[in-house]
Amino acid sequence: MVKRKIVVWLFPLLFLWTQAVDGYEDNESIYYVIIDRFNNVNLSNDGEKNLADLNTYQGGDLAGVTDKLDYIQDMGFTVVALSPVMESDHYDGQAIVNFEQLDEHWGTMEELNELTDAAHQRGMKVIVDFHGKVSEGHEWRNDAEKKEWLVDSGSTLNLSNEEVQDYVINVLTNWMNDGNIDGFRFLQVEEAPYAFWERVIKELKSQKKDSFLIANVSDVDLDQYETLSFDAFMDENVRKEITGAFSTVNMSLKGVDEAFNKDVRVIASMDDAGTKRFTRTAFEQKQFPVTRSMLALAYMYASPSIPFVVYGSEVALDGGEGALNDRVMSFRTSTEIVDYIKDLANLRKSFPALQHGSYEALYEKDGVLVFKRSLEDEDVLVAINNTTNTQKVTLSYDMLSEGNELHGQMVGGVIRGDDEGYTLVVERESAEFFVVSDEKGINYLFVSVFLIIPLLFIVFLRLANRKKS
Repeated sequence: MVKRKIVVWLFPLLFLWTQAVDGYEDNESIYYVIIDRFNNVNLSNDGEKNLADLNTYQGGDLAGVTDKLDYIQDMGFTVVALSPVMESDHYDGQAIVNFEQLDEHWGTMEELNELTDAAHQRGMKVIVDFHGKVSEGHEWRNDAEKKEWLVDSGSTLNLSNEEVQDYVINVLTNWMNDGNIDGFRFLQVEEAPYAFWERVIKELKSQKKDSFLIANVSDVDLDQYETLSFDAFMDENVRKEITGAFSTVNMSLKGVDEAFNKDVRVIASMDDAGTKRFTRTAFEQKQFPVTRSMLALAYMYASPSIPFVVYGSEVALDGGEGALNDRVMSFRTSTEIVDYIKDLANLRKSFPALQHGSYEALYEKDGVLVFKRSLEDEDVLVAINNTTNTQKVTLSYDMLSEGNELHGQMVGGVIRGDDEGYTLVVERESAEFFVVSDEKGINYLFVSVFLIIPLLFIVFLRLANRKKS
């Protein structure tokens, strides 16, 4: 009876140092999968394959993605992005044979719906890559009636043609409805007029109000497309800035600091299909890819952007030229980066300022960057040290007002101001997140709790021993 009374009395004390954050939707975070290279569950759709030749199909399928949804969700991702699912003559779906058919290598429409249903049950979205590249043997290449449908020597849909536009919108609508998918990443936005994309967005949003539509732009100024009402933009120039800054040590972070000075939601990535793996770039510069990847990921999750992680980045999957860049995923390897992604996702979920807050750079010099994310009365400082030495940065009271405490979230500890301001100490090649709060001094209630609990436990033991005797 004594034990139960003590437990009941102590239970409310647990809430003295816990606080939930409500009222904000989590921002999206995206995990990208090349279906053929991810996970093979249904062996019946493998066809002829040569595991020694990465230029051929390796057996990954939609059922394999469904099988790993828990793995993806456990890392905090809210969106699964798939390589093109349309019938193709290449493992990465980059040469379409039929825009209206699911490639048999990936499985069946029933299995696509099983994937989307399973994702929706977890509160996740599924989106698909879409592009206009056709295969060399596509029937339209020899069809006189479709002569105006193709450009670039017959290799690409002519998205300026009104008939093609009608066809594409019909295809996209059917895939969204029949496959129950939640949106698309459009890979060739700059190859079609603005009016077409606005029409695409309007039609797809009418089918599914909360659809997630991404525009992928490359080698162009994103400012040209900011008037388009896509949900997010994936800018190849941003990826290049992140890769260039974090794939080796002692690089300036000025470029990444300026990368998100946009009026639209930008996606941050260090890898993407068709580009050299971040791991390979780090290897080529004689760097340890795990450390380098973790630093890049810290920035991606802390910056005002949507994180986009390509399958295998969480295990530092190596790359190479051509198909060697799309190696088969390994699930039997170190979980160091996986665990780090989980920590970053939890931080981002716990502090809405990291999702929706304003961005202000406080310090940038010689490979060290400190910035502040703010939302209403919540401030989070992020300090990134891209150098080979421990760095100290003092933030004056002009940068951060007096009377605060900075609570470290990765390494821990509390920083209080002195005569000069707040001095942050960040270890080499690492990032730390600091939550800003009012300086409290000694929390007597908090201290008393830790004094009372042991005292009550001693009392309980003595009463129990007395009862036995």
